[in-house]
Amino acid sequence: MKTKIITISIMITLLGLPVANGQIVVIDFESLGAGGDDGPTPIGPIYNEDGFTLTAPTPTSFYFLRIVETDNIVLGGAGPTITKDDGGLFDLLSFDYSPAISLDPLTVTGEKFDGTVITRIINFDDFTQLKTHNFDDFIDLTSVSWDRGGYDTFDNIVIIPEPATLSFLALSSLLFAFYRRMKT
Repeated sequence: MKTKIITISIMITLLGLPVANGQIVVIDFESLGAGGDDGPTPIGPIYNEDGFTLTAPTPTSFYFLRIVETDNIVLGGAGPTITKDDGGLFDLLSFDYSPAISLDPLTVTGEKFDGTVITRIINFDDFTQLKTHNFDDFIDLTSVSWDRGGYDTFDNIVIIPEPATLSFLALSSLLFAFYRRMKT
């Protein structure tokens, strides 16, 4: 009976633990350093930071620029697709964005784990500095991308990787199965 109580206590504790990878991640491109004085510094069509990959559609590639004392990323044509390196889920909270050449609307598209697609269209009135755009409904995503057909300037992509709740459930199930096996 004492073993049963200990096993159940361990399972409850594991299910209630906060998960480290559920913390906020800000993709801020700071690791790239300052932009060059002689024009944009090309990064290439793939960029990795903090467990996430940004992939630019071919043949577009990312360019790193220093704009008004702030380092930003500029991407011509369609925007990047963001995925978690381990294939896990994430929530998009916000990103800073500004149109660079035209005021065409920005279409942000997120694909959820169940295959459903969520879309947000952002309209612009002027070519102001970067503005933060919040996404309270972009949750449980496997990928997110944006497309405007012009040049994008963006920075500070704020993401929350999904907690590994399913891993804890699986571990708890294994512990329970182990307990039942030892009992018989």
